[in-house]
Amino acid sequence: MPFCTKCGNQIAEDMLFCTSCGNNTQNQDKFAKKRKSRKKIILSTIALIFMILIVYLGVKHFKQYRTIKNHDFIIDQIGSRYQLSQLSKNSVNQLENNMFIRAYFSDNLPQDLFNVKLATLFLLKEYQVASNGRFKFELIDLRDNNQLQEEAKQKGVLAVNVQVRNEDSLTTLRCYLGLVFNYDGKIESIPLVQTTKGLEYEITSVINKLSTHSMSNVAFYGLTPDMPDNQDRFQHAKERIRSQYNLINTNLNQPIVEDIDILVFPGITGNLSNMQLYNLDQFLMGGNNILIFQDRINADLQSQTAYLIESNIFGFLSNYGIDIKENLVMDAECSQVNVQQRQGVNIVNIPIKYPFFPLTNNVNSRHSIVNQLSNLQFVFVSEIDITKVAFNLTFTSLIYTSNNSSTIIGPNFEIGILQFQDKAWMNNLSPNHRAITGIYEGMFTSFFTDKDIPFKDDNFVKEAYGKLIVVPDMDFISSQGAGSNQSNMDFLMNAIHYLLGYYDLIEMQYKEVVLNLPEHQN
Repeated sequence: MPFCTKCGNQIAEDMLFCTSCGNNTQNQDKFAKKRKSRKKIILSTIALIFMILIVYLGVKHFKQYRTIKNHDFIIDQIGSRYQLSQLSKNSVNQLENNMFIRAYFSDNLPQDLFNVKLATLFLLKEYQVASNGRFKFELIDLRDNNQLQEEAKQKGVLAVNVQVRNEDSLTTLRCYLGLVFNYDGKIESIPLVQTTKGLEYEITSVINKLSTHSMSNVAFYGLTPDMPDNQDRFQHAKERIRSQYNLINTNLNQPIVEDIDILVFPGITGNLSNMQLYNLDQFLMGGNNILIFQDRINADLQSQTAYLIESNIFGFLSNYGIDIKENLVMDAECSQVNVQQRQGVNIVNIPIKYPFFPLTNNVNSRHSIVNQLSNLQFVFVSEIDITKVAFNLTFTSLIYTSNNSSTIIGPNFEIGILQFQDKAWMNNLSPNHRAITGIYEGMFTSFFTDKDIPFKDDNFVKEAYGKLIVVPDMDFISSQGAGSNQSNMDFLMNAIHYLLGYYDLIEMQYKEVVLNLPEHQN
């Protein structure tokens, strides 16, 4: 039997009022039913909200999972379309510890960048397979995750704005396309991956840099190790070399250590001591290679003066059958310099073609060092004498002037700018090209073979096979000269790779992952 909600006494089921207090028991029933109904509604609403939340989170994670799985599926389907070079395989195979890579790639990418993303993941998977499990990578989607975006920024990967055309309008997307490498706590990044051309080269370079046991040593003649970089005119060249090799400065006052296989010699305007010449000679006699940038004429645009360099380096090179002519090359294909002229009350800069700054695309298409290079910039370069090559050496031209060039000889080198305001100077050019960079290969005979010097001992070597690349232009890699030109730096690195025997590295720079992929829907 029910009870009265007011006084608590038991009442009959058919009574409308409580006999004790007169409470309306019919209203009591209505109120009870209302409370029960309200409770059901609240519980149903909570359950619905909970279900919606579960579905939302499930769809979100499934979408991410599905995207990653779709990537893996496509990568597995195109796995045979691209092969890592043996050099890259060796780099990851020799890792002593685990290397972790985080691929910060947005998911909402336009078609071309989505394809780059997939190709990059495929490439990373190839490294992983070759590493015996020591190369590990994961795909990170930074969308709507401020913490991950800040993490990427701190590690060198920044967001870029990408414009996407949708029918008749342009939409700007904020995207991430970068890689971060972590090896033994050392961090390196590839901040932006817009194309897969040369990507294997970049990745392998980072791997070698982080796992320094696999990096070769490169000696660089010049400043002492404690000299500040801001006083070093070859600062940019050295930074580029350090990105892939251990760079060791040498002044040649002592023998170059045994674990160095190549010397970069950026040129001199004075003389070397006999000890320096001897150490340079015996480095070559040790079966090592040299890349030399050496002016024959010391020219200065600011003072517009030039004079012949008198140095014992030329007699030293001539012993090997290497001769640089005592001239300056002029070329119709050249850079411009500005000349100030008065126009009314104003002083304006007028650009004038300056033939002593050749800008050439004329390279040896059969040689890997240069066959992919263009727009190589020279500053007061001289011509290589290809008629005096020693019988035991082979000379191969690498870079030429254009087929419209000439030279001037001293003792008075007229290099003034104003003479080229009139284009009549081009009438003096001849229709042939000239060798301005080349490589000597073969058996080199020591400069000191017939010389009696006190420091010549039983370890003296008088003959050895080697390679020597000559660029008759010290400003070719100078930060104040043409060293800011990308093609010049590419030549520098290609030449070093070649002299070290890393031919795969040269090829990698121009290798591209091209995949046949289905259309992608964002």
